[in-house]
This record gives sequence, C-alpha cells and structure tokens, in this order.
Amino acid sequence: MRYARLKQVALRVSLLGCGGTALVCKDDDRRRLAVETLLSLRRALHAAACVGNMAVRYKTLSWWHSAQPSDTYRELLSKTHEDCAKLALQMCRGNGGLFVKIGQHAATLAPAVPSEYVQHLAQLQDRAPAGDWEEVKMVICSELHLQPTDLHDVFVEFDVEPVGSASLAQVHRGKLHDGLEVAVKVQHRHIDSVVASDIFIVRCLERIMSYVFKQENFSMAWAIDEFEKNVSHELDFREEAKHADRSRELFESNPDLASSIWIPKVHRRLSTRRLLVMDFSHGVPISHVVKSAQKRSRRLAMSPGEEQEAQVASAAARLLVQAFGTMVFSFGYVHCDPHPGNLLVEMGKECKEARLVILDHGLYRELSEQRRCANCGLWQAMALQDAEGLKKHCNSLGIDSNTAELLPLYFTNRSLETQAGLGQKITIAQKKELKLKLQSLGILPERASAASFAISGLGLLADRIPGDMLMVMRTMHLVASLHRDLGGTPAERFASYAVAAARGGTSTFMSSRRLAQALACLKVWAFKARLWMRELCLCMQWPWSGQATEEFSIARSLAEIANHDDE
Repeated sequence: MRYARLKQVALRVSLLGCGGTALVCKDDDRRRLAVETLLSLRRALHAAACVGNMAVRYKTLSWWHSAQPSDTYRELLSKTHEDCAKLALQMCRGNGGLFVKIGQHAATLAPAVPSEYVQHLAQLQDRAPAGDWEEVKMVICSELHLQPTDLHDVFVEFDVEPVGSASLAQVHRGKLHDGLEVAVKVQHRHIDSVVASDIFIVRCLERIMSYVFKQENFSMAWAIDEFEKNVSHELDFREEAKHADRSRELFESNPDLASSIWIPKVHRRLSTRRLLVMDFSHGVPISHVVKSAQKRSRRLAMSPGEEQEAQVASAAARLLVQAFGTMVFSFGYVHCDPHPGNLLVEMGKECKEARLVILDHGLYRELSEQRRCANCGLWQAMALQDAEGLKKHCNSLGIDSNTAELLPLYFTNRSLETQAGLGQKITIAQKKELKLKLQSLGILPERASAASFAISGLGLLADRIPGDMLMVMRTMHLVASLHRDLGGTPAERFASYAVAAARGGTSTFMSSRRLAQALACLKVWAFKARLWMRELCLCMQWPWSGQATEEFSIARSLAEIANHDDE
C-alpha cells in the first residue's frame, strides 16, 4: 500500500513538472524537448519503482524461504513469479512505447522467461493505443513532401481509424488513384527519441539487477544488446521493404509454396524510412483462427464466421511450419518475428483452401551458405539421434560439444539418449536422466528452480551460440507455440522440419537441372525412410521403457526437470 502511494506521488510530481515546463518554454522545439525529457524521467521512475518492488519480492523469497521443502518453495516461487509478472505488465502498459515492445519480446523468450511472465506479457500482443491522427498525417506529409491539404493527391481514400497499431507504428487502409487498395504503415512521431531514452533506462535497470542478483547469475545484457540492434533495423522501413521484396521473390520461385504463401508487394515510390505502403490483405488474424479452433475443440457455440476459421486451422498450422521450415533450411533467409499479429490467413472458397499472409518484415536473419547447410545437417542428425553427425555439424557452426548436447533438447524436445519418438511422451526415469545431464553440463545447478535455469541458462547459451542461430532458435520456438495453438502436434512439426532440412541439404549444383532435382528427391526419400525406420524402432521399444507421464515440451519441461525430486 505504501509502495503504491509513493509511486503515485512520484508520477504526479513528474507530470506537474512536465506541465510546468511546457508553460515556461516559449519555443516549440525547446518545449517539446523539455516535455520529452521529463516524460522520460517519469518512465524511468515508474520502471525503477516496479523493478525495485520485484527485486524485494525475489530477495525476500531467497532469504526467508530457501530452506522450505521443495513443494512449498515451488508454490512460493510460482506465486512470486505471478505477482512480479503483474508488476511487469503494469510497467509496460504504464510506460508504453518501447516498454510494450520489450514486454512482447520477453513473452516470446520461453523457456528463458518463467511461464507466469509469458502468460501475462502475452497480453501486450493485443492492439496498442493508436497515435493522434494529426500527428500521423504530419508524418505522411513530411515523408511524401506534401502539404497537409494535398493528401488526396496520393490517396483517393484514406481511413482515419487505423486497422492495427503497435509500439513503433500503426497501419491505415487507403486506396490509390488506380483503385488499388493498400496498407499504409506510419511510424509514430518522435519514436526515435523515445526508443533511445527507453533503451538507456532499461540498460541501467539491468545493470542494477545484475549486481543485486549476482549470486543467481542473473544477466539479461545479451537480450538487451540483441533487442537494441533489432529495433534499430525495425525503425528503418527501407530495410523492411528490402526484406519483403526478397522474401516475396524467394517464395514466388518455390513451386510448392508460391500459391499458398503470400507476402504483400511494397510500393517503393511511396515508401520511405518512416512510411511503408504495401498491398492490402483482407485475411483474418491467425489469432482469430486459433480462438475459433479452440472453441470448436471445446464444443462451444460458434458463429458461421468462426466455423469457417476453425475449418482452416489445420491448413494454417501446416502452412506455418512449411513456410518457416523453408525459410530456415532452403532459403537461409529467416523472418524472425512470427508472432500472431504478423500473420493473417486468407480463406478460399468453401474453406477448402487457405493462404498464409506474412507481414512485418523488419526483423530478418540471413544465414551464410555454410551455416545453412550445417544447420540442415544438424537437424537431420538430431532427428536421427546421430551423435557423430551432431558433433560434426555443430563444429561447423562454431558450437562447442557441451552446448551441442543441449541443442536436441531445445529443438526436438529429447536428448540423443532419450528412448522416445518425436513428439512422444517421456517417462519419469527419462526426466531424471535429463536433469542429471543438464547438471553434468554445468547448465543446471544442484538445487534449481524454474527461474535459475530460465534466467541464466539461455544467457549461457547466448554466449555459446552464434547470434543469427540464436535468433533462428527463438523463431522456431515462436512457430512451435503458434503451431500447437492451431492444433498441430510436435511430431508433425519435428518431422516437417527434418524433411525440410533433408531437402535444403541437397546440392543442386549440377549441369542438368532435372538430374539435380531427381537426385535431391531421391536423397529426401532416403532420409524419410531412415527417419521412419528409427521412429518405428523407438515406438516398438517405448511401451516397455516405463510409463510415460506427459508429452515433453521444452517450453515448460526444463523448469519441471529442474524441480523434479528423485524418488
């Protein structure tokens, strides 16, 4: 209660300071700079108050309850995560701007972030508050060198209400004079200065928290460094246009996916650093398809529109894995921000066809040809549980042997020794074996909590894995979560990726294109035969290996393995 009152007093003082400064300054630029500075101070105070409260809660748990029995400690830890996740959500919503994007980013870092944070911060994926129309118009006119009254010289129609809004920009529907319907993405005014101050605030808070939680090996500096680099690219819409054009060309050249994956065409003559104009899609957000599919699975009452959306859920799940599997293994050019707000589903006649629309191309990673081929080999080795192949391809990627043993856990949800098929349930004994392996590799402490691996473990991996591969890993986790929500199974996803890796790993540098395609097809079928034979053997052994308790999901199981008590 005292904390809430102190925070309200601090925020009110900062707001009064903003208002007073705005009245004193006569020059518009100086007034704007003064207001922005004081608003940054307000955000810093708000963030410091929330983070300080979170630190006190975790330290109290560590000092007073660490000797509690494991079950009691887990309950208290979960309750602390829940309370602190609510504070984090309150901080992100209260500060807005880049803090919303940071919260969205944190929500995608499972298992590096406890599930309580993921559940609460996922609410930030919803539509952000839209900017003022007059400021939006000022940005458009400034970028296109128009007078405010001349907007209709470019757009015959322009919807003032945005169809979507996010932390950095918002999107409006418009129509050009040739009748083409377009989506107009407009960057928020003054977002550059807001991003710079917010990055500084977050970095300062991270350094303080790293010092306070030094014994817990807390460090998120790697995540902030990566985030800062990503945001700088996302703020330049010319980069997004370049990525969209290239990705569009790659998919159009792929005969298997050309008709089912669509990337809207960018209109370069109307696009600048802060303005992006592209073809408009009337597809439904993939999050709507997820909700409709879940309603159908619970046998709840549904509208005709929801029935249509539910019918395409399985097709959307298949296209999602195919699209990103092709990007990772065949193109080596990967869209690294596949959260639900960036994906639409267009439904064909009678819902017999579906087309996946991929938006927001600001964040990409390009793998070198050597890394792309090594990644293909790595995935085939993980699927076949081939230890020698795993070591060989990890060495090509610059990944040490200890980290190499962890990769199957992250990507296929089983170790090389786990006697369970792709996507199958694992036994209690196998969970104990995985816990011992994590401890032997120095990744998991003897007494571990859901946070001890989560906060430090992925940070250790960040130091051991090349940055582009780490972003690909994050992307595959995002796709996995969305694929599961659409009703897809881990076995389908793992097998699809493994086959995509086999296809991407085949060489096409031959004089005869037909001969190269035939050889590639033969190699893919040979890999499929090996994969299904191994899975058949594992399925035959599995019923005799002990009672399986649950499907092994890396997004939650590492914490469960850490907290599993030996019987």
